[in-house]
Amino acid sequence: MYGRRSIVKPLIILLVPLLISFYFFLDARLESSIMGMAISRSQLMGQQIISRAIIENIAHKTEYQDLMTIHKDSEGRIVLMQPNTVIINRMMAETLLCVEEGFINLQRQTLSIPSGQLTGSKIFAAYGPEIKVKMMPVGKINVEMNHQFEEAGINQTHHLIYLKINGRIKVIAPFNEEEADVNMNIPIAENIVVGQVPDTYLGFSSQSKFSSLFQE
Repeated sequence: MYGRRSIVKPLIILLVPLLISFYFFLDARLESSIMGMAISRSQLMGQQIISRAIIENIAHKTEYQDLMTIHKDSEGRIVLMQPNTVIINRMMAETLLCVEEGFINLQRQTLSIPSGQLTGSKIFAAYGPEIKVKMMPVGKINVEMNHQFEEAGINQTHHLIYLKINGRIKVIAPFNEEEADVNMNIPIAENIVVGQVPDTYLGFSSQSKFSSLFQE
């Protein structure tokens, strides 16, 4: 009897630290998995908000000619490319307000992640207690107009105008929280410019940018 007890006691001393270590290892893995899924889903929701804002405010409403005026000389050569800052600034302001409203509404929503998804199994992915995750916007939402030129053939240049939108969402899961960036570049107008693009033109200035600050 004494010999058996003398064996059990060292085993307990050995197993207890191992079990504690395994618990913390498993807890860290689960926490990482939960946060990873929550961040992915919150970023997707943020991108959907931005896409809706573009559809509501820009899509099918804006033509290249509305945003950019091309001036030519008497021989038909391009001498100046000038953006319509009034229309551009109004467009960015309306888009910013729409994105801001969508991000604010995220605070009223809750992500539900079935704990079965943590197993990595497709069979159990929809089962198990749901883990609730909250979201809230933080920092700034930036809406910026950018453009780029690309050669499109002999004496032809492809001119693309796009919006660059950046935001940030705080993801609040049980016992942990992280911030996730939501970034999108969305084309809004394009044109094939025939003729030599001038080396100097009135491009989009640093004023072609709108920001909104969320207070935590």
